[in-house]
Amino acid sequence: MKKVAYIGLFLTPSSSMFLKTEIPTGVIGWTEYCHHVTLWHKANKRPLTLSEEEIRNLPWGQSFIFASKKTYSDDKAIAFSGIVLPLKVPVLDEHQRLHITGACAPGVSPVYSNELVANRANRTGDCPSRAVVGTLGWCSGGPSWSPTSPI
Repeated sequence: MKKVAYIGLFLTPSSSMFLKTEIPTGVIGWTEYCHHVTLWHKANKRPLTLSEEEIRNLPWGQSFIFASKKTYSDDKAIAFSGIVLPLKVPVLDEHQRLHITGACAPGVSPVYSNELVANRANRTGDCPSRAVVGTLGWCSGGPSWSPTSPI
């Protein structure tokens, strides 16, 4: 298997642009992301428990809808959590709270958003359900990703 840093639903350019309009204007100087929904990330230190055949048979390249429902924020980051439709998206890490990193303050890694959404105290409100489209793919790190099986 190729080196996989994370598996996710990678947003279309129009979905990314749309979601960026939900980031408050008061976060000047923050880096905007709105790039993907993480389904599994190696940084969580939980192994991917699927067999090679199961990985190969995931619906790579298939589009899913992510409906954002809640906003989480603190002085370091903003993230949008929600659900993926259809609900048959593969559960690769049952502990992963599905979310999109919206923006991070200078010096803050986008990986921090996992910690942000894990703490329910950081929930800053419900947001109108925003539906964005993402494609199942994987990434070895960096900005580029692949919609085909890593095996």
